[in-house]
Amino acid sequence: MSRSVTVIGLGYVGLPTAALLASRGIHVRGVDSSAAVRATLTAGRIHIDEPDVGPLVERALREGLFTLHETPPPADVFVIAVPTPLDADRAPMLDHVMDATRALAPALTSGDLVLLESTSPIGTTARIADLLRQLRPELEDLAIAYGPERVLPGRILAELVANDRVAGGLTPEATRRAIAFYRLFVRGAVHGTNAATAEMVKRSDLEGRPLETQV
Repeated sequence: MSRSVTVIGLGYVGLPTAALLASRGIHVRGVDSSAAVRATLTAGRIHIDEPDVGPLVERALREGLFTLHETPPPADVFVIAVPTPLDADRAPMLDHVMDATRALAPALTSGDLVLLESTSPIGTTARIADLLRQLRPELEDLAIAYGPERVLPGRILAELVANDRVAGGLTPEATRRAIAFYRLFVRGAVHGTNAATAEMVKRSDLEGRPLETQV
């Protein structure tokens, strides 16, 4: 079981995910570049309009299971859930994903799991791995995977738990680790695959999705 998780990006998917993990007794370090977001959460309020998330966040803060940070602290698992706004061709822009990868690199230790959840084109998970190899070449056993979310606004918390999930790693071990992570809070089936296939699953969902849930 993961002892600690750092969630980077506390938006419509990152914050409910962090709250769910904390409700399972896991120490969650929430990271957001916005000082206003961090201050709002520290005060026990939430900045998103999503049912049932607020009480979970308030309880996690009170119990010391959820802490707020400007930069990523060390953890067993790093979840990247930053926004990827769409360009004119409806292709996700990856600036925030790569910035998050650079930010978490100093906090990595041997054997950590890095899990990308942001909407991303095929090949992004491999790009993250390439960047981390450049930044931390001494870490040869990182597990890197992609786990697309498939949720609707207003039901995000419930759907994160109930919906089936796909988890695709760059290696079989990364896939195994990602599956084990999602089974901490997902009641639906968790299907293992490779990273490129998982990215393709997310791509098939892009058409018609509300922009505010593109993370």
